[in-house]
Amino acid sequence: MLTINNFDIEAQYDALDANVRLLILHPAAYSSHRMLGQLLLKRGQTAYVHVPQDADNLKLALHRVIEALNEQLNTDLSFDAKASEIAAALNAVDGAQLLIEGYDGSTAVILDEVIEEVVRQLKPGRRLVLSGRVLSNELVESLVSEEAVAVLPVDRKRLLIDYTEPEEGKTFLEVRAFGQGQVLVNGRPIDRWEGHLPRALFYFFVDRAMTTRDEIFDTFWPRLNKREATNVFHVTKRKVSEILGVHPTVYGSGFYRISPEVDLHYDVVNFQEAVQNAAIADDDVAEELYQIAIDLYHDDFLSSMDADWVVKRREDLRAIYTDALIGLARIYERRGEKEAALGLFLRASASSPKREDLTRSIMTLYAELGKPEVALETFENLEEILKKELGVSPDPQTQELANEIRELVN
Repeated sequence: MLTINNFDIEAQYDALDANVRLLILHPAAYSSHRMLGQLLLKRGQTAYVHVPQDADNLKLALHRVIEALNEQLNTDLSFDAKASEIAAALNAVDGAQLLIEGYDGSTAVILDEVIEEVVRQLKPGRRLVLSGRVLSNELVESLVSEEAVAVLPVDRKRLLIDYTEPEEGKTFLEVRAFGQGQVLVNGRPIDRWEGHLPRALFYFFVDRAMTTRDEIFDTFWPRLNKREATNVFHVTKRKVSEILGVHPTVYGSGFYRISPEVDLHYDVVNFQEAVQNAAIADDDVAEELYQIAIDLYHDDFLSSMDADWVVKRREDLRAIYTDALIGLARIYERRGEKEAALGLFLRASASSPKREDLTRSIMTLYAELGKPEVALETFENLEEILKKELGVSPDPQTQELANEIRELVN
């Protein structure tokens, strides 16, 4: 079983209907595309081609595709073959798949029309697969009504959205705030914010969900009078809407809130919900939820920003992340999986190095794994940190544990 982030990718692939003739590997799962490619190579006869971004004309891109088909599926296509001929060549091979990687930049624009023609002429059971960082909304929209296109993998908890099932009248808005931050509208990344302020205000709106004008002014323009702040605010808010192509917020009853026109997916919300739900779930369910939270938290909150509200939020979320690591570690500990538990406790301690309860857990596991010397090194490191940063010594409980482990060494 091939799993990515603890969910079964093979099951999702095998559940695809034979009529799905265009498969788009989810742009947000790009780091897992190599594994997905390996899966495809095991299913049917797959031709693989990488089309580089410098393939800036249709002739060069198609040359790469046709070369791959001729070499890997033993087709006999000329380099000026039309879409109908490419489709016919794929139709002639049972279970044929063509995997095009590097579907980014100009490649998406120059190949879209040909890809759509090929897909429309494929027989059920034949498939064209696209892998890249850019989603072609045009291809999805043109083929979704025929149920001929699918996105894989999908998992809303992990922010892997199924773009083939849009909610009528709404715009997909994906916001990733862990790390440097990323915003996607209908699967397309927003790369230009025209300055720091529109981007910062947008993230503030999304993170607060509901906020008042006074809170916004106090956060962004505390030194401006109300009239000046109002002018800057409206200009910035309008700029955000222009950049996104949709109004992300509406105003009513004294609050700005997320607009009903957008279908918002926010990694911080998913992260917090996963940790909260895991805390009251049984171990089997909690294990998956904690893992989802840990996967989502791949770096600190908006690591490229240093505003006061960002720093405070970052500290709060880091504490929740530590709780998630501890929660999963406790589950492994109860199962007797000591090394796995130790690894998680060490990650949690790296995030919160002054927490003595974590140090005690780490010391205990090292001792139980036959490494009492390392347990004592852990205690000494804690002693040094507490003395240097707080001017205190470890509490009696921690010192008593260290004494017990010293007896094991002696």
